[in-house]
Amino acid sequence: YVEASEAVPGDIDNSGDGPDIADLIYLVSYMFQEGPAPVILNTADVNADCAQDISDLVYLVSYMFQEGPAPLVGCII
Repeated sequence: YVEASEAVPGDIDNSGDGPDIADLIYLVSYMFQEGPAPVILNTADVNADCAQDISDLVYLVSYMFQEGPAPLVGCII
């Protein structure tokens, strides 16, 4: 079990290795194929805008493949 405060931003599959390609696949599955929700939902809010949506997917792709900014800590409500 990982506390939300200990979660790694972008480690959507909660493997402890992220963010990596497995996290990207997990996020696509969750968003578009009715896959399971992330164990810690805030890890999928990689742009910290208080939502898990397509902008997070674009942000993560940018980070992984285009040297974009690192994932941020998700919005804490």
